[in-house]
Amino acid sequence: MAGGQRGGRVTARAAVLLAAAVAPVALVASSAPTAAAERPVDRVLILSLPTLSWADLQGAHVPHLRHLLDGSAVASLSVRSVHRATTAGDAYATIGAGQRATGLPGLDGLAFDPGEAHAGGPATDAFVRGQGAPPGPGPFVLAAGRLRAGNASGPYEASVGALGRALAGAGIDRAVAANADLGPAPDDPGLGRQAALALATPRGRVPAGAVGSWLREPDGGAPYGVRLSRAAVAAAFRGAWRRDSVVLVEGSDLARLDAERALLTPERAAALLRQQLTHLDALVGRLLADVHPRRDAVLVLGPYHRADRPHLTVFGLRAPGLRPGLLESPTTRRAGYVSLVDVGPTVLDLLDVGVPAAMAGGPVHVARGGGSPGHRGAALVAADEAARFRDRMLGPVTVAAVGVVAAVLLVGALALRGKGWARPVAEVGALAAVAFLPATYLAGALPFHRWGAAAYWGFLVAASVGPASAAVALGRRLAGSALPIVLGAAAGVLVVDALRGAPLQLSTVFGYSPVQGGRFAGLPNVAFAQLAAAAVLLAGLVARRVGGRRGALAAAAVLVAVVVVDGMPMWGADVGGVLSLVPTTGIVVALLLRVRVRIRTAALWLGAGVVAMVGVGLLDLARPAGSRTHLGRLFAAVHDQGWTALTTVVERKLAANVAALTNTPWLLMVPVVALFALWVARHAPGTARQVWEQGPELRAALIGLAVVAVLGLGLNDSGVAVPGAMAVVACGALTHLAVTAAPAR
Repeated sequence: MAGGQRGGRVTARAAVLLAAAVAPVALVASSAPTAAAERPVDRVLILSLPTLSWADLQGAHVPHLRHLLDGSAVASLSVRSVHRATTAGDAYATIGAGQRATGLPGLDGLAFDPGEAHAGGPATDAFVRGQGAPPGPGPFVLAAGRLRAGNASGPYEASVGALGRALAGAGIDRAVAANADLGPAPDDPGLGRQAALALATPRGRVPAGAVGSWLREPDGGAPYGVRLSRAAVAAAFRGAWRRDSVVLVEGSDLARLDAERALLTPERAAALLRQQLTHLDALVGRLLADVHPRRDAVLVLGPYHRADRPHLTVFGLRAPGLRPGLLESPTTRRAGYVSLVDVGPTVLDLLDVGVPAAMAGGPVHVARGGGSPGHRGAALVAADEAARFRDRMLGPVTVAAVGVVAAVLLVGALALRGKGWARPVAEVGALAAVAFLPATYLAGALPFHRWGAAAYWGFLVAASVGPASAAVALGRRLAGSALPIVLGAAAGVLVVDALRGAPLQLSTVFGYSPVQGGRFAGLPNVAFAQLAAAAVLLAGLVARRVGGRRGALAAAAVLVAVVVVDGMPMWGADVGGVLSLVPTTGIVVALLLRVRVRIRTAALWLGAGVVAMVGVGLLDLARPAGSRTHLGRLFAAVHDQGWTALTTVVERKLAANVAALTNTPWLLMVPVVALFALWVARHAPGTARQVWEQGPELRAALIGLAVVAVLGLGLNDSGVAVPGAMAVVACGALTHLAVTAAPAR
């Protein structure tokens, strides 16, 4: 507590130093499930199938690929890198870095075999000019230096080429066989050889394999008139497939099809996809003939999504000793989902090579069985459909939430002006507004991605108005109970969900988007906003109903329980929530106990929030590495990489917060609330005073609501979405209080 008295910054610095000091003990004590310790392999084949989703495999004639995936542990792959749309360069640079990285459009595909020409001269000369040394016997990447420098100073400080460097340091051979050029001639603007980035060293060298035009053959029926030569690719593969090696083979025809998709009808694109998959499956059969199932591992993945829409892609791993089932990773902590940053660490782990500290991902492992191969495939198809449905509905539902608030405030204003019909409508509508956001999470329990948007909207209306009407009816029997019931239900939905592993957060509009791939577990920022607003207001109402010191203690119990559920790494894992809710809890409880809150008191509670956050981080750090949340991984990164790991995260969060201030429909909430506040100040100041003077307990809750809104805005990276979601709950609750407090006319 003495550190808190010296200020939040000193407390934070001392706390992180403490975390860094104890990190080695926690790291040694942890025992994460790893593939290498259980399933050492001689070689790893990476089958890269660009844009391929699980739905694409349905109905396709791919017997070799299907047999391989049926015997593999599988998952949906979230390919999100730095930007919302992931390109080939982004994807392969991210695989090679084990961290989110970006490519260089127009340049990242400039990879060559020795002897090829570039810009009128030998490509090797261009490489020597850029790197100051010859490339070696295998493919090389011309823009490696630019990629390395650009990502090192980027938002994630990605170390492009970390995978290739780690493999080379362990004596593991590497090779790439890929060519996604968009034409029969090696035309530089159309070069699509980004796959070399996955296994290249930081200086752009891959010791074996091929990326040249000799891997293709003419085919007038294929996109851009060319396709992979099965014989040439198989020869390049066999030449590099030796003990202690990693070979990446790309189904480059899928990349060419994606580039030509804009010129095709959906029906024709689907027909060409089936044709290309049949051709590639024959190649897969040739490759697998040289793979020993008891000594070698095969990794199947779609490194990036289609250009016309982001989506989840395929991921499968067959390795000795690995049972078929659903995979997860330390990044996702969610069965059936892995992330692109997990690919590099998984390859290293399979070969018993240490994962560099610069890599953010972790090795995948089997979470559960998931039923038969057919059941697993159907579940992964549904997961992609649900995620894309969520992304489509996010904007409309956010606008609807703002519209609900605007409608409730308007009807509430009419009720306060004496319109008799508006009073009961406002009473129910205000509670429906509070229930609207929790209804969006309950919708996650039903397959609305199959039923459609109309059924989804109908559910939201019914799940909002129905409980509100029931609460009003109950409130007529038990005076003053309607609002606490709805607030308790709103908070309870999120608390119970967090305790159960947050299943309702996945692919729901205000929860997680697996396609966007920010988080996969715990409570996200908008859920925290709803939980905090409902809990703070509920605490005030509980304190008023119970009364006295007992009421203050009851309110404290409500808020402390919410802090614990929101912050504990096995439940909410919400860093910003702890930093916001701990000071809010202290201030609200102090006000309820009639303790004067001074600036020093507020500073002490802010310091307590930092201490609580560090405590949660240390607890997370003590858990197995595969179970840690982002906070525990950050503490470990500070120990391994120094303070730059912390400053990088802080800078990235601040940049995301600033960007989110204006790039969201939640911004519409600002004029709605501001206009209503002006109307109240001019036309209904007496009603505002009535609400404010209902008791010190409610005043304490309203002050706490203001505190958590300000802290939530500053300490989370969702910008105005946090106070915007709080405003939905607050406006509904305050409208209900105002309408019920005003005398009927």
